Amino acid sequence: VEIPAHLAVQLKDNRTFKTYAKVMTGYLDSLLAATTDSVKTKLINKQYKFLARQLYYLEGHLDGKGDIINANEKNFAAAQNLDTEYGANLIESTNGNWTRVGPDFVNASYGTKGIGRADRIAFHPTNQNIIYAGTPCSGLFKTTTGGTIWSNLNNYIPSLGISGLVVSHANPTTLYVLTGDGDSNLGQFGFVEGFDYIRPSIGVLKSTDDGASWQRSNLNIPGLYVGYKLIQSPTDANVLIAATSKGLYRTGDGGSNWDLVSADSSRYYDLEWKPGSSAQLYASTANQLYMSVSAGLTWANITNRITGDITAAHRIALAVTPANSAYLYVMAGTSVNSGSATHYQLFRSTNSAGNFFLRYDATTSGGSAKYTFNIAASPLDGNKIVIGNLNCRYSDDGGLNFTRSSQYNDDQLDSYVHADIHDLIYNPVSGTL
Repeated sequence: VEIPAHLAVQLKDNRTFKTYAKVMTGYLDSLLAATTDSVKTKLINKQYKFLARQLYYLEGHLDGKGDIINANEKNFAAAQNLDTEYGANLIESTNGNWTRVGPDFVNASYGTKGIGRADRIAFHPTNQNIIYAGTPCSGLFKTTTGGTIWSNLNNYIPSLGISGLVVSHANPTTLYVLTGDGDSNLGQFGFVEGFDYIRPSIGVLKSTDDGASWQRSNLNIPGLYVGYKLIQSPTDANVLIAATSKGLYRTGDGGSNWDLVSADSSRYYDLEWKPGSSAQLYASTANQLYMSVSAGLTWANITNRITGDITAAHRIALAVTPANSAYLYVMAGTSVNSGSATHYQLFRSTNSAGNFFLRYDATTSGGSAKYTFNIAASPLDGNKIVIGNLNCRYSDDGGLNFTRSSQYNDDQLDSYVHADIHDLIYNPVSGTL
């Protein structure tokens, strides 16, 4: 839902559902009354639809005063209290005989392409067939068959949005998840830290038994916030950094303690560690690029090294490759034409972010830079890259030219990939994208 700046100021820090609903509905009513243009009317009606969805969701996540709350926090606390109160006497039924009967598809035009959404993927460091998938509101799933059969990793964890996922390279049974559905939370103008279909974060959860049980780490960020990415140092498994809507947070002891390490509490979208380095890594906000040479303890803004104007960008995605550790791809995306198109600006550094050169500058129809925007570089060839938004586009010349490589229409079965690409990642063992 697009919230104008003056209303964001008026409503800031106000979580009262009725106030928000009244102000936003009145705002759209005034827009509709002031125009006779059919195109503008259509766009306003689209905003009504988005607002109706949002209000329907938010109305079910209120406290006794009618304020919007972090329902995930409440669910997690309830689950912990239940476990504390009943402990070993907490019994799950073993007598039920249940079989899944559906639904399996949204409508006939989508065939059996599925109805869920996966936001993040992570791989076992040595077994190419073990893959983990994080979802926006249904927790964590795992496959041991390379993707043919999936199961939820723990059916006794509240349905949390997962926006960061790490399988420890030191011990693959140790897992970390950064909670909070970031991609669904646009957070425009910082209005109440962004409502949308908000599935807020409860920090980072850790498991040392491959997901059988979970403990909440001590990442305590005040207020409502969401996550975007979680990465682990390639040399020190106890060092992790989380990109959140309130800044970059770092732990050096496996999650026991976290510190805000970014200079501000801006919305950080992406993080990449320089391959083979114990100290250098990169981070991005909507339109700023940062670098650390201290394993994430301190950060420097290096946006001025980019030879182009990215001040209007809505999201920056990053990619590195072990094929050439000095390569860094920086892709800035801007939603244009009321979100009906995306403007891409792709820059590449070949000297570890010393300087950058423009590789690609184009606008394509469809997609949203705020919602789905990512890039991956092949671990075998640094010139082979894929970008994802509404569809995938592929380049084998370092981003000078791209070819659309996926379709979201059922009649293009050979290249069908469901619309909206939320993550792109290469399997480090097999090299499969």
